[in-house]
Amino acid sequence: MVQNRRTRIRSEILAIKDHDAEVVRSFKCLGTVINNTNEEAEEIKARTLAANTAHSSLRNVFVYINQSTAIIK
Repeated sequence: MVQNRRTRIRSEILAIKDHDAEVVRSFKCLGTVINNTNEEAEEIKARTLAANTAHSSLRNVFVYINQSTAIIK
């Protein structure tokens, strides 16, 4: 049994022949969050956070584009 230092949750080890694999609650594969219950809430939360992060980092670009394309009377 392995204990994670960050969350203090004990996890199980699955042994297949001479290989050991850790059983986890969720993981990220190709940008998609996969969990053991197949709930979509965690995936939606992760995508919303990624979208907010991208928008925040591009906020100055959006302001510059709006100012430079404004019609001057």
